[in-house]
Amino acid sequence: MERQLTHDSMSTHEPDGTTLCIHSVCVAQPHRRRGVASAALRAYINYVRATSPHLRQVRLISKQYLVRGD
Repeated sequence: MERQLTHDSMSTHEPDGTTLCIHSVCVAQPHRRRGVASAALRAYINYVRATSPHLRQVRLISKQYLVRGD
């Protein structure tokens, strides 16, 4: 059973945990909407898959107002 993410659970690093939470993806304003963040996330997730086989999921954490619906 997966544990629910809480403020407390996200403040503790578990090196052998099965969930990786990404809390921020920042791109400078002039480079936004050009696929920079998507490319960086894809590269990072590929790296994590190759080096951390114990992980079962990756979660991107964001404030609702920062998520675009298009």
